[in-house]
Amino acid sequence: MTPPHPARRRLAGSVAAVLATALGAGALAGAPAATAAVSAAQEADAPAAFAPGHWVLGGGKEGFFSVDGRSYGNQDPTFGRLAWTRYADNARTEYDMIGTESLPVVSGDLGAVIRFDERSVLLVDAAGGTSTTVPLDAHTYTVDPLGIAGGGLLAHTGPVVKHYTAGGVRVVSGLPGNHAHPTLRAVTDSHAVILTEDGGAAVWAVVDLAAAEVVRTHRVPAGADPESVALSDTRIAWVEYRPDGTARAAVRERSGDATTHVELGAAPDKRVQVQLIGDWLTYGRPGGLDATTPSPLHALHARRLTGDRATVRLLDHFETERVFGDRNPPSPVLRGGSLAAGDGGEGVHRIVLGADGVPKAVLEATTGGSTAVRALSAVLPHQGGTLRPDAVPGGAPTRFAFTLNRCNVKVEAVLRHSSGATLRRTWNATEHADIADPCAGQPVAFDWRHHLDAGTDGHATGAPEGAYTAAFTFTPLNGVGPAGRVTGSFTVERAEGPHDFDRNSDPDFFARDAAGVLWTDSTVMLPRQELNAPTRRIGGGWQAYDRIEGAGRQTLVARDRTGTLWYYPGDGRGGTGARKAVGGGWQVYDEIAGGSDLTGDGRADLLATDGAGVLWLYRATGSATRPFDTRRRIGTGWGAYDQLAGVGDVAGAPAGDLVARDGDGRLWLYLGKGDGTFTGRTLVGGGWSAYTALAGGGDADHDGRNDLFAWDARQRKTFFYGGTGDRARPFEGRRATTVLGGRAYGHFA
Repeated sequence: MTPPHPARRRLAGSVAAVLATALGAGALAGAPAATAAVSAAQEADAPAAFAPGHWVLGGGKEGFFSVDGRSYGNQDPTFGRLAWTRYADNARTEYDMIGTESLPVVSGDLGAVIRFDERSVLLVDAAGGTSTTVPLDAHTYTVDPLGIAGGGLLAHTGPVVKHYTAGGVRVVSGLPGNHAHPTLRAVTDSHAVILTEDGGAAVWAVVDLAAAEVVRTHRVPAGADPESVALSDTRIAWVEYRPDGTARAAVRERSGDATTHVELGAAPDKRVQVQLIGDWLTYGRPGGLDATTPSPLHALHARRLTGDRATVRLLDHFETERVFGDRNPPSPVLRGGSLAAGDGGEGVHRIVLGADGVPKAVLEATTGGSTAVRALSAVLPHQGGTLRPDAVPGGAPTRFAFTLNRCNVKVEAVLRHSSGATLRRTWNATEHADIADPCAGQPVAFDWRHHLDAGTDGHATGAPEGAYTAAFTFTPLNGVGPAGRVTGSFTVERAEGPHDFDRNSDPDFFARDAAGVLWTDSTVMLPRQELNAPTRRIGGGWQAYDRIEGAGRQTLVARDRTGTLWYYPGDGRGGTGARKAVGGGWQVYDEIAGGSDLTGDGRADLLATDGAGVLWLYRATGSATRPFDTRRRIGTGWGAYDQLAGVGDVAGAPAGDLVARDGDGRLWLYLGKGDGTFTGRTLVGGGWSAYTALAGGGDADHDGRNDLFAWDARQRKTFFYGGTGDRARPFEGRRATTVLGGRAYGHFA
């Protein structure tokens, strides 16, 4: 049979499902088939366990109702099971929730189910274990439940409000106006406040539940939030908002019109809630745990309305999960969190008056979670390990990932090398909306691309090898609680690279200015950008040399004007150590090129061409006292070239390769055989005469292929040619870099 008001039924059925009970044999005569599970009682003085993804619907003097929020979708009325948990022993009763033809309403220890198909209301006393069926009138689908009050159900049925109790059904008399959608906004054991309209104006109607009649009305004042009303046996209260964004609570005595105002402070987003308990007013704004800005109203406070007007903090944040729309007025039982309770401070709290008459929050059930920001693991990712960032071509970043108990945090990452060089980054983590776990599936992560900061002007340097410490700090954006922190240490090993003078696997280049000062500059190349490394001063007096060359990792050679070659070891920090004489007679060479392993022994060798065009090899020994072996003749005819540069393996040869520029500006590639000799040359291309100097940079962009750098003194720029690994086309098109740019230099290496 088609219901007489199907649209109304669908609207009601879309927000909930049947509450069916099993409270004992024969308790529910005529009730639909149901199942219920009653858990074994736990220790009375220990909070019950509460799943993080569950919602609290409300609570009373004996227990609270909750539902699994992870399976609740607001559209599907078959979303699982409803639970009632008793405070005294944590015993838990679960009820089936079926649907489509029924609608449950719960509050405190009472529940009511409108059974549209059977034209009845099932009233359930969860604490007492009893239930009563009350018949509905004929127009079943016009029933709109307002909520539980006075031991029964208040419902709007057509033009009137009725009170369904075990004693029968009564029409609430004296309700002003004829509002189509009145709502229940506050309840006590004896009275309720219904928000309605009278002549287009919002009105609070106070109902005496025993008499089923309106005993007083209050026109909602200008600036007041009509939904914020609270009621006690002696007072009525509400929240007012001013144009400047501040809020205050108004508390009126029910025995007269004396009104007290309590200033609540800034509330730009409104939604402040108040409740009355004894001579106290509680106030706060729900949802503070997920907020991204601090506010004193995130916390739930209580203000004494008499005497010293003291204020106490009850919870550091709270939630009101009104999953059944307006049918559950705010309850003294709510989800929230307490920092003072430590790692178990998140859960279900009940606000009660203590023995001293002061309100307090009693933790009745805990999720086991912390209100303060916590990383689920306190161990730093990669703790105690060794990172080898150059082991994989392409320079894959190192990820530091953390799963947090919430994601509305500011993250600060600090990575510090033993030298003191540091990288510091801050950002706001993304906030996620998953109910059960707001950080689920998307941890807070930092991808370190192995560089460090250098000064405050945006400069960066490659991360050198050595020992590191790391600290990640997670500061709550909502201001609730202290910051969380994870610290640890690890070690970095870097691959040996040509022109790497400071152990960070990025090439370093040297230039001398007109005053004889030697400068060094580097490049930090990431997959999509180049970071500008700082230009650093090595020292003065370098005008004594007419040739300066990088001779391998952390080494430099320089020839003075008497023909003596000097060897400079690196100091590991980008500077040079004390020089050592290699020997005299080097004035016979027109070109000197270093920085490439030509013999396959892992050490960078040195090449030189004399005035007769003979090419000589000086094999590296690995000894600082005698860095090069006796020279060996490799070939002749090399006088045609005015530039040589060792570039390492650029085209798959067994060892380091060489590029040479002839007098016509053409660049040639010689593939190394691995024994210090080379194959026949291959033309790279013309137009290279524009460059003052060429230098191999190793794998500067960390893609697994060696690269070439070219210095243009006229433009005061250094250009980058990325290696391709293809002998026929060994380099990609050029692009400008930040290396030694913008200043005049007389020598480049």
